Amino acid sequence: MNASATRISIIIPAFNEAQDLPGLLDSLAAIRNDDAFEVIVVDNGSTDCTANIARDRGANVVSIKRSPVGSGRNAGAKAARGELLAFLDADVIATPQWLAETRAIAERDREATITGDIYDIVEHPSWIERHWFGASYLRGARTYLNGGNLLISRADFAKVGGFNEQMISGEDVEFCERAAAAAIPIRPNRTLRVLHKGYPSTARRFIKREAWHGRSDFRSMRSFLASPVAISAAVFAAFHVVLITALIARIWWLAAGALTAITLLCLASAFWKWSCVAWKSRVVNAGVFYLYFTGRALAGGHELVDSVIGSRAELFFSAGSLLFLG
Repeated sequence: MNASATRISIIIPAFNEAQDLPGLLDSLAAIRNDDAFEVIVVDNGSTDCTANIARDRGANVVSIKRSPVGSGRNAGAKAARGELLAFLDADVIATPQWLAETRAIAERDREATITGDIYDIVEHPSWIERHWFGASYLRGARTYLNGGNLLISRADFAKVGGFNEQMISGEDVEFCERAAAAAIPIRPNRTLRVLHKGYPSTARRFIKREAWHGRSDFRSMRSFLASPVAISAAVFAAFHVVLITALIARIWWLAAGALTAITLLCLASAFWKWSCVAWKSRVVNAGVFYLYFTGRALAGGHELVDSVIGSRAELFFSAGSLLFLG
């Protein structure tokens, strides 16, 4: 590869992605011998054959110790030669449209911006994927883009200061917030389509996903108060405490009131978030919101135990979550 001709660096952080990484790298096969592109896989302390798979398919491999995903993205950006940085998650598939549009973006002069798009669902989705994730693009204006499908110039990336390397989740939201503060706008581009194989297909996996994603909202009182989702999850948990207490005490009117409040919270959230979809899908998503708030409440419990009692209790809480969530 002619290093001086490289304009686009595709950066893929990966931890134990031996199952999904081949699909992504194969979807990038069309640019494997194209000097304009380079593919960098950041092996984030994997214990499987992720690094070997990446090398066998022609990717450059950067190895780092196990750390939050922001560290992997930053390590890839540091090693990159291209002026356009294209971040992809290892469990997506790049479409031909994504490759063509990425090349077009690199070839034309452009103002400072962050672009990319939400993940598309796979061809045969589960009911959760279809109703919750399948209509995400209908939600209107977005204030952030997923770090797993995000394009930004090297200069703008340096201006923002890279991804937060301490955050376990939500680092892409925080990155976009800093970008907006630096007058770098977020401009979604529907042509930059990738298919996401990592969406949860069962209720248990969905709860587990949200329990992980929600942890950043509970890392401090400031982040908690700034997150309507975290506040709603706390209210959701409080209503359940009231419900369980009322059932134990056989205070039926109080139990009925708590159950009604939980139902109304899920319905109101679904009808607000999914205002652009058919009402039947909104009703289904009210049920999914119950799972959503359950996961986010577990995230809050995890962070609370960690901050109040310490690491041993965190291990106990994590073990209990694993027994419940699988």
